[in-house]
Amino acid sequence: MVRAIRNGKMGYANAYGQMVIPCVYDFALWFEQGKAKVAFKASRKKEKMDEYTIIESDEWFYIDKSGNKIQ
Repeated sequence: MVRAIRNGKMGYANAYGQMVIPCVYDFALWFEQGKAKVAFKASRKKEKMDEYTIIESDEWFYIDKSGNKIQ
């Protein structure tokens, strides 16, 4: 699964470029051990720390490879 961006939102596509999980998240991290951390409401801080942009959200949660919310 690779992250994809459409209309400013993030989701996931498979190795063939087919969308598997729609682009509905403000930010989505990569999959690790079958789950990914995502947020519907996230903001990027304008300041940068080293070479990384800081992403903030009070509503992070995990999804599985089907897009289902998990604990």
